[in-house]
Amino acid sequence: MASIASLATMLELAVVDKLIRGDIPLEGTPKPGPGFIALSSFLVCLGLGFFIYAAHLWMQPRYSPEMAALLTAALSLWLAVMVLAVAYIGMGYRRKRLKMLGNSIVKNIQDAFEAVDADLRDPVGEHPRTALLLASLAGFVVGEKIT
Repeated sequence: MASIASLATMLELAVVDKLIRGDIPLEGTPKPGPGFIALSSFLVCLGLGFFIYAAHLWMQPRYSPEMAALLTAALSLWLAVMVLAVAYIGMGYRRKRLKMLGNSIVKNIQDAFEAVDADLRDPVGEHPRTALLLASLAGFVVGEKIT
């Protein structure tokens, strides 16, 4: 049983280490509300609209109206592609970081199960009925606590 206590201490230290390094996203971190995000998105779209309209007005005296409209459309498409590229790169980075965090957590849980399995294999093998009874009682107690 001493190794189970040391295992619990090891897991506790691993969780504290991840919390200190900031690898685990916490729910308590301040985030902008949906209203703030909607207002910011609206203002960004409005600003881009005025920017594109200003670019069109600037191009009209220099180019024919058709060419000014074509260049304005090309500018709009280029801006859209740049925004999509930045969003795609950002999502890929976040997906990669969450996958690494998930793999780390799965590895820690597998190590914990292997250590517990090594400690409990012999007693369970020697007394399978007692182990089954204890596991059933533990499940019943946990079920009663949850509901």
